[in-house]
Amino acid sequence: MLLCITRCTSQLLRSSASTPIVASQIPGYARVARDGAEAVLVAPDDPVALAAGLDRVLRDRSLAASLVAAGEVRAREFAMDRLAEK
Repeated sequence: MLLCITRCTSQLLRSSASTPIVASQIPGYARVARDGAEAVLVAPDDPVALAAGLDRVLRDRSLAASLVAAGEVRAREFAMDRLAEK
């Protein structure tokens, strides 16, 4: 599982290959990984929300698998060759 609580937006999807993401819901992350689709995004600076997000992904294998699958598709949209075309 990739846990992002700092502003590491540029690495978010690239480093998450085959890994479910739990991250702070900051603007940069929200542009890259959508809550409930590619990640579980939680309120920033809220350790209770962070723990709940982690618990949710760890307990729900189906959710974790869907986050991984969607994240792998979404990550291709941010591949360097695709970005260069834009």
